Amino acid sequence: MLSNNYLLFALRLLLGVVFIWASLDKIVHPDAFAKIIWYYRIVPADLINLFALFLPWLEMITGVLLIVGYWEKAATLVVAGMLAVFIAALTTALGRGIDINCGCFSTTSKATSPVINLIIRDALMLIACFLLVRGPHSWMSVDGALAPKAKSA
Repeated sequence: MLSNNYLLFALRLLLGVVFIWASLDKIVHPDAFAKIIWYYRIVPADLINLFALFLPWLEMITGVLLIVGYWEKAATLVVAGMLAVFIAALTTALGRGIDINCGCFSTTSKATSPVINLIIRDALMLIACFLLVRGPHSWMSVDGALAPKAKSA
């Protein structure tokens, strides 16, 4: 699986599109996203606005980097880190019985899935990150095009 360039390319595109899509509404409505962050009750109040402004742009930038395949491994590691934090936040909310709007893709609507489904979805994306980090630069990536080619004898 780690050497299947087409699979790695598809995973890279999927993660990139998901993170760009996830960032759009949050970038447009940082105030609503700040309220969602507050509902999780894990970020200190003084940092909520900073998180609401910074996180969506981080999602956007890493999504674009994944799609074009530039700094592919670094962008994948940042996405993996975000996913690990999201999983921890969702698990904490689930464990404390907090009924939350995930804030994953929209700041205006309630999550339609149970929190456990969101955790599973994020865990699957985390597995995709693992495959991307462990595999070679995927097909159609800037990093792959810039990588030195092995000379044939």
